[in-house]
Amino acid sequence: MCADAHSSARYTCVGERQLGISSFWVVVSAVAVIEVGIVVAALRMKTVNSAGSILGSRPAEALWTLLPVTLLATLAVLSYRWLIDS
Repeated sequence: MCADAHSSARYTCVGERQLGISSFWVVVSAVAVIEVGIVVAALRMKTVNSAGSILGSRPAEALWTLLPVTLLATLAVLSYRWLIDS
């Protein structure tokens, strides 16, 4: 992509890469703020735990909150590595 011999194309490629990196960090920080809000809301939620119910179970809620966080963090790291290497 960026192997063009023209100097003007090289500057365009560097600009596009810098824009991609900046956009990446904007998205990562927005997702981080949203995930922190979800975790805080889940921890502050008061529920009545019925026998045999998953809803209101702190370990189950923590698990299904932390699994997407882990998945998004993994995707962010892999995307960042791909963005830097390309």
